[in-house]
Amino acid sequence: MSDDLVFEVEEYEFEQLEEGTYLAQLKDIQRISTQYGESLKWFFDVEVEDEETGGTKIVTVSGLTRAKVTKKNKTYKWFKALGGRENVDGTIDLRSVIGNKCLIHVVVREGRDGAQFSNVDDVLPPPKEMRESKKKSKKSKKSKKTEPEPKPEPDEFEEDEFEVPEVEEYDMSS
Repeated sequence: MSDDLVFEVEEYEFEQLEEGTYLAQLKDIQRISTQYGESLKWFFDVEVEDEETGGTKIVTVSGLTRAKVTKKNKTYKWFKALGGRENVDGTIDLRSVIGNKCLIHVVVREGRDGAQFSNVDDVLPPPKEMRESKKKSKKSKKSKKTEPEPKPEPDEFEEDEFEVPEVEEYDMSS
């Protein structure tokens, strides 16, 4: 018998986030099969304080949505919150939002084995300041256009330059 299929069972420890809302970046989306059918597993990176080092560390947390997309389901809502845009032909490309930032709402759930785990329950657009700074950086990357010169103010005219004709008054009551 070969020893290449003998493994030591290691205790798996994963980082757990407390319930709350976090600034995150979408790392990946994968198709998976669940007991309920085809699903999408969304992976988000969250930067948190590292109590051991005093610095920061990246924790990855995930959430599930259906692999079917409708304008009212969670998959579409998360796509839009990440800045996704629907194509002209009515399709969406989930790859287009990988790498985008957002806010995620994390809840703590209990698995079948009783272990608790962090789960992304909702995805929201990033704070307004982040969206505006992204727009500004896109504008600065474009070639600078010269501003058109302002139109000159119309010259003031002298009253006696124009001849105003006399108008007869009409009685419209009859």
